[in-house]
Amino acid sequence: MKFLLPCPCGKKITIDKSDAGRLVTCECGKSVEAPGLRGIGDLQVAEEDEKKPVRNERFNWTPAHGLIFVMGALVFLCSTAVAGYYFYWSRQVITEKPLSLINEVVIKQSLEETTYEGSLSAWDGLVESGLGPYIEPGYVLARRFRREWTWWAMVAGGVALLGLLTSISTIVAARRSG
Repeated sequence: MKFLLPCPCGKKITIDKSDAGRLVTCECGKSVEAPGLRGIGDLQVAEEDEKKPVRNERFNWTPAHGLIFVMGALVFLCSTAVAGYYFYWSRQVITEKPLSLINEVVIKQSLEETTYEGSLSAWDGLVESGLGPYIEPGYVLARRFRREWTWWAMVAGGVALLGLLTSISTIVAARRSG
């Protein structure tokens, strides 16, 4: 139950029993001491308003704010997941050039065992047929893969940042409009 405590300025301050014996402040800025529990019962009873839903006046949240917030949060979460996926898999690729694919001992043995005529016939075969089509080494392909996937991870991270900013700006806009 609420009671009306008169202020020297003429206005009335709404108090309840928990304010008994305490200093309460009026809108005019003056502090007024509330009477004790026995004295509060002698004050005028405040008319209770109809049971209105309690609404925070500082925070005016509309369904449009809610929709924009949820969409921004979903964009943030999905983009963060995509960025994490791309970044994780881009780091799983080995991009260093292999030191040696063929054992040097094997190469030295085969060169020592090869005759002049064998070398000449191998050379003639290469001149006639060529070396074949160019094949990019695996580490070059891996570097390209890593670069592309890292780029997509950064794009997804940027979209995630936009989603986060959208959600935060919705909260700020709802506070300012309230």
